[in-house]
Amino acid sequence: MARKRRRRDAYVHGYGLPSYAEDIVTADPAKQGKGGFTYKVTATAPAGSSKPPAGRARAVVVKAGQSLATIAAAAGVSLATVIGLNPQIKNPDVIHPGDKVTVPDKAPARPPQPSRPSKPKAPAFPGAAKFRPGQVNQHVTALGQALVRKGFGHAYAIGPGPRWTSSDRAAVRAFQRAQGWSGKSADGYPGPETWARLMK
Repeated sequence: MARKRRRRDAYVHGYGLPSYAEDIVTADPAKQGKGGFTYKVTATAPAGSSKPPAGRARAVVVKAGQSLATIAAAAGVSLATVIGLNPQIKNPDVIHPGDKVTVPDKAPARPPQPSRPSKPKAPAFPGAAKFRPGQVNQHVTALGQALVRKGFGHAYAIGPGPRWTSSDRAAVRAFQRAQGWSGKSADGYPGPETWARLMK
């Protein structure tokens, strides 16, 4: 199995190249043209951060099974940063339970809370006169589209449009009866309550 890792990956704290007689090519631009070599297992924290600000460092007591890599990951910093803050650790591969490791004491960043999309405000009822025979306007279209969304579009042969027709009235009547209304409350002409419920 082959696995590739970046040289500056948080979990890489050292690597080497065999000293072949025919030399070996390295991707490290500082070592181009040189023969085999081995990196020293050392690392430093990023420039200007080898010492955390006062009050921003804390000691972690190593527990069984932990490594510097897992401690760095738990602290939310790179392995190189932890190694740079702990010069007393001569071999980053060897730590023991009970050892103390210094890590930056930074508060974990809270993930951004997803913003809830604001629900569009329902349009105001335009008035009963907009829904009478012969009327042609955008409110009739909006009413018909709402009826289709609510599952009451079976009365439309083609689809809702801007002209008030018997299909619109039949669809409105079916919706009103589904609300438990009867009589004048289910005459097929929308009033403020019918409009409000359709536009929810």
